[in-house]
Formats: sequence, structure tokens, C-alpha cells
Amino acid sequence: MFPAVLTAKRGVDKNVVRLLRDRGEGNTMVKVWRQIQENHCEEYLHRKDLYTTILTTLVKPGTIGHALGDQTFIAPPQQRELPSPRLIRHAFLLEEADHVQDYRSQILSTFGTVLKMDSTKKVVKKLSGEGKGTAEWFTSVGNEFSQVLTFVLTCEESSKMLQPMCQGLMDRFEQASQPAPKLLYVDKGCCRNEGPTALERLFQPWVDQGIRAGFSQPHSGGQTEL
Repeated sequence: MFPAVLTAKRGVDKNVVRLLRDRGEGNTMVKVWRQIQENHCEEYLHRKDLYTTILTTLVKPGTIGHALGDQTFIAPPQQRELPSPRLIRHAFLLEEADHVQDYRSQILSTFGTVLKMDSTKKVVKKLSGEGKGTAEWFTSVGNEFSQVLTFVLTCEESSKMLQPMCQGLMDRFEQASQPAPKLLYVDKGCCRNEGPTALERLFQPWVDQGIRAGFSQPHSGGQTEL
């Protein structure tokens, strides 16, 4: 119920923090800060104008202020300087840290009967800061509702790198008493001439339970056929 997020030096209104949750492409932290600054400036000028209007009304002939003679009025306070974008971001991270467990519970309670595992380099190219250049592949597993069940960033596309992610996903299904998926679509590695494929070794417990794996290929209509 407390209306603000407290940092070491300042307090940031939670309404400001909520603005940062809607950030997307083209809507950076600095841009949000400028919008907040514009809103504060507009509110300050509105209140200053209201204060001046009230004083003008008091000193008009026939009013109490005019009858008392010369009066000394206190000037409106100066507009306070806003916290820096860095401090607002710090407050946002503190607030989000309190919701990590909720987010984790939502993610770990997501399952599916038709899964699709896919790897791409496009997501990794968007990494910035200290994480830039530390990974080559983004591999994710989604369900039939386009919800991401799990993902991992790796420096190479190999079954060794993907094994912990796959094992963790199977453990999640088992701990939640969920049945194994019926289908698993991949972009490659589902077919073999002899012996188990790398995909079958990654999902061996599910393969034993009858899960089927296959490609997701485009048909004549240009859409993906599952």
C-alpha cells in the first residue's frame, strides 16, 4: 500500500514506476523521463497560476485582503528538480525485484501439449551493455498458444548447451504432474537414418512416453504447417 519506492536518497512515486513497464522500441528510459518532466512542469505551472489567481482575487476592492491594506504574500516555491533517469531506473528495478517470485510462478505454471523448439540469432543481436557479444544463439520452447515455456542463450548451437534447459523443462512437467506433450516441432534434427537423434537424446524421458517430433514446414499457402 505504500505509494512510493524508496531509494537511498529519494522516493519515487509508484505511478512513475508503472510508466516504465510500458517501455518498448523507441520508448527509452530518457524519453519516459522527459515525459515525466513535462507532466511535472505542466502541473507546477497550473498550481502557480491558481495561486496567483487567488492572490489577485484577495487584493481586489471590497475583499478582506484589500481592507487590511498592504499585505506581503509568500512567493510560490520553485519547481523541484526531478531525479535523474538513472535513479528512476534504479527505483524501477527495486520495484520489479519484489515481483520476481510472482513472475517466476506465472512462467513455471505454463505448460502445453504441442511444443515447438526454435533457435535464432536475431534476438541475440539486440543485446546491449555488458551482455553484448556474450551469446550467439537464442533457443526457446513455446506451446500451441505461442507462450514461451523456457529459453536459453548459448555461445553455440549444440545439444550439450541445450541439455540443462531441456532437462529443466521435463522436470517442471513432472513436478507439476503434467502429462508429457504429444508433439514437439523443431526446425531441424528430428530425422535419422539410424540410432537416436540429438533431439531424442535431449528429450529421452518424453520419447519413451510416446512424444512425436517433426519439422514445421511451410505449405503452399505460405503459412507454417504444424
